[in-house]
Amino acid sequence: LNQASLLQRAQVIRSWSLLFQRDHKRRVQWEARAVMEYLEFQKYDDIQTKALAERTKGERFAIDAEYVFARLARLREYTQLLSDLRPIDRVKFRSDPKLYGLAQWYLQQAVELLFGTGAYLVMALALPKPEAYHDILDAIGKHGIIDKQLAYRLEHLANLRNLLAYDREQTDIDEVYTSVQTRVGDLLAFADQIERFIGADATA
Repeated sequence: LNQASLLQRAQVIRSWSLLFQRDHKRRVQWEARAVMEYLEFQKYDDIQTKALAERTKGERFAIDAEYVFARLARLREYTQLLSDLRPIDRVKFRSDPKLYGLAQWYLQQAVELLFGTGAYLVMALALPKPEAYHDILDAIGKHGIIDKQLAYRLEHLANLRNLLAYDREQTDIDEVYTSVQTRVGDLLAFADQIERFIGADATA
């Protein structure tokens, strides 16, 4: 089940209990997390519905450039806030809950904008519908919206995003610190490449 899609996991849990697990507490925790991951992913249906509605307005697939640019502007705001935390050394970061909490929040918001924008483009361009967060970046990477290597580097944020969203106490401080140090540039590159793609598409 660890390799199954979010929908498949949720369906299994709704249909019957897992037959065997030595540690009952761990089974319950796993089931709870699987359900939460699915419910969290469902919220992108609203974004996808918006994209689908725009797509059906005309013969060509429609992208609301203003909507996407507004999301990218917010993404840049959060990446700037994350950049402001980068000069802080690891020891101070680990010892100050306020710094760590801010980093978690900024990172979560940036990642939400990352995947939400990607999900919108997937539907606007009629790309294969994703079943999990990492599928979103894979789809837009294969379509040439963003560089495939960039998509690959950002995919690991899907797992971190799930922890930040509803299991924050389980996040690793060092992983958050490393993400702040290494992923800000990738988040900005995502915004740049999306803007270039939409600009080129608008003039095509």
